[in-house]
Amino acid sequence: MKPTVLAGLLCLFGVNAAWACTLPPQAIITLPAGIDGKLPVMPPDVAPLPTPVPATTPAPGTTPTPTPYPSTCPMSSYYGTTATMPSLNNQEVTDRLGGNINSTPLAPGWLPTQVYLAGAKASFNGKNYTAKWWTQGQQPDTPNGAWQEDANASGVQVWSATRAYNNGEQVVYDGKLYRAKWWTQNEIPGASEWGGWELLGDPPAGTIDTSAMPDAFSIQVSKTNGQLILNYLVNRTITHTFVTNGQCGASDNKSPVGPLAERWEVRLDGVKVADGMLNPPQSSGFPPPPPVAVGPDGKCLPAGTTVWTAVEGQQQSGSATVPVGSSRFLSVWACKGTQCRPTKLLDHGLTGKATVPPPRYINP
Repeated sequence: MKPTVLAGLLCLFGVNAAWACTLPPQAIITLPAGIDGKLPVMPPDVAPLPTPVPATTPAPGTTPTPTPYPSTCPMSSYYGTTATMPSLNNQEVTDRLGGNINSTPLAPGWLPTQVYLAGAKASFNGKNYTAKWWTQGQQPDTPNGAWQEDANASGVQVWSATRAYNNGEQVVYDGKLYRAKWWTQNEIPGASEWGGWELLGDPPAGTIDTSAMPDAFSIQVSKTNGQLILNYLVNRTITHTFVTNGQCGASDNKSPVGPLAERWEVRLDGVKVADGMLNPPQSSGFPPPPPVAVGPDGKCLPAGTTVWTAVEGQQQSGSATVPVGSSRFLSVWACKGTQCRPTKLLDHGLTGKATVPPPRYINP
């Protein structure tokens, strides 16, 4: 087949345009300095593509005018003006933020093209690493690779039931600081005065304690007219299970839930721009249990018998509007006392931009 014929067929079926398409270069974006730069980044929602308009049959005697194709690339999807920002779960908080919000600042972000000598520092996914030898192009989180993850500078971590602790290691649990007396695992600090943990008192300033953080929440975001409109929302259910005590009464065994936040903070590029109290939670209530727990024979039911189950709904909300200014990143923190749970970091600067290629984020 002649080359001119092949080229004509490719053009006819649109293959030539797809092959000729060249994507723009990948953008390299610098994350905010400080703790916000450790949060996982998320984009806005993808905007819905316009609904195709059915072609109309031209009237007799008229010639339809072709619509010029503005680009050699196929139609791309774009980021819209809305987003749903989820809060980080406990594991994400521990992995990303370590044990203290005042921990060592992140080193400059790892670059795949840069040569690193032994002892060089770089950060990746919110953690600091040190090169063990000469390396280039290998991600710092590669198992058994050229990089060693740095220990958290605070030396204090949130207690984990699955981790083994050696004598002298310190953890935070239920707002208190403990030190291991000997090797221990899956022993709750403070459960027994003769156990493997010694109570030291209050933790250092800035210590993260996920057990005292507010429960999970989400933020609905809308970007319009140079402003970010934020709506804070918690929707959760609590199951009340009433169990007999053997004395014709019953106790309420509620499903475990975390505390609700008292206030929230809005940050742009790592800088707090707004804060305020949240609305008190609204409860749907639930039916009361039977007044007594007796059997058909009039005797008290045995202890441990479930006699009543009910579900309660709880909702907490709040709203705020902040000017975008020259910012690019948004985070929201829900707080109770000194403990604050963050959301993911929204790159609202992607609004209106094509979804491919995605940007690459580096630390300052």
